[in-house]
Amino acid sequence: MGEGQVYKQDPAPGEQPNRGDTVSYWVSRGRRQTEVPDLGGKSQAEAQAALSAAGLELGSVIPEQSATVPAGLVIRQDPPAGQQVEKGSSVNIVVSTGPPPTPTPTPSPSASEVQVPNVYGMPSSLAERELSAVGLLADYRSRTGTGQQPGTVVHVKPDAGTVVSRGSTVVLFIAA
Repeated sequence: MGEGQVYKQDPAPGEQPNRGDTVSYWVSRGRRQTEVPDLGGKSQAEAQAALSAAGLELGSVIPEQSATVPAGLVIRQDPPAGQQVEKGSSVNIVVSTGPPPTPTPTPSPSASEVQVPNVYGMPSSLAERELSAVGLLADYRSRTGTGQQPGTVVHVKPDAGTVVSRGSTVVLFIAA
């Protein structure tokens, strides 16, 4: 009901008062408004308490990752702080779940470490050159019954991609 409108009277409408009787009426002051409090940086419980104190309700609570706002604290709200709203209105909040997870980087070898190159299927002479190029030594072992062309690498120990110290020996299993 808008401000200045009569919402009740005595005697009731349609009743005929006597001359000299008092007629009473009640006039609306309009809807009761309140200012939305600033909830930024508050916990959900603190936000709930601030809203209750202002005569407002907690609406939706939406989780969102934030690299700048600690987990559990309000990032933003709707309607915004300072806005006038009707008492009893709901205020929605977005609450931080903390920063997004950061992927664990794959450690890169230091200057004294190298990765064993993939030499599988190469002729033994080429495999030895590949190992030598990154500072590794080759040790040969013969393997029979592999079904591979004789003289080719059929297995490497340690496996390709393994980080080892420069100067380490890599065992090459060669098809016989």
